[in-house]
Amino acid sequence: PPAAMYPAACQDVNYAIRWLKAHAEEFGSKAEWVGGLGTSSGGHLILLSALRPNDSRYTVHPATGQDASLAFVMACWPVADPLKRYTVKKAAGVQRFVAAHAAFWPTEADMEDANPTQILTRGEATPLPPALVIQGTNDDNLTPDMTSGFASAYAAAGGKVTFESFPGQPHAFIPGNPTSPDSQRGLSLMKDFVHRCT
Repeated sequence: PPAAMYPAACQDVNYAIRWLKAHAEEFGSKAEWVGGLGTSSGGHLILLSALRPNDSRYTVHPATGQDASLAFVMACWPVADPLKRYTVKKAAGVQRFVAAHAAFWPTEADMEDANPTQILTRGEATPLPPALVIQGTNDDNLTPDMTSGFASAYAAAGGKVTFESFPGQPHAFIPGNPTSPDSQRGLSLMKDFVHRCT
């Protein structure tokens, strides 16, 4: 962004999933094992992809013979409610977030529509693959209850979700300090989750 605003990134992610599923055997895998992992804004994209794999706004790239449904989804410190973050950060005068949202989102109505938490609370019929959500409690990029609120909405919609909270950890703590005990625990949780889902 701003050269490619929403929904361009969703279209690319959708195509990447469909392409990988079509070529899974070339990578020693199977189409039905393809899942997704996203962090921060990528967490928003992968959650949106998991909830809307066949949305006509996202399926604009060439057909691959596969849909974009996922076997599982992992979201680390995801922007699961972009409208809420925009509203809170704008009210607090945090211009870097306001500018980033303005570069990606055409309108606030788009933030509301393409909002994983609100998709669930609105009761939209969506796929609900098994989900793992990881969040540190000292994350100043998100509102304190954003990811736990998403996990609660996912469970209320009938999805199987594992929510793991890491006390005192900031945004992006795993890549920020990958050898720390909490990061190692997070990585182990992800590995075990993938194995259980495949």
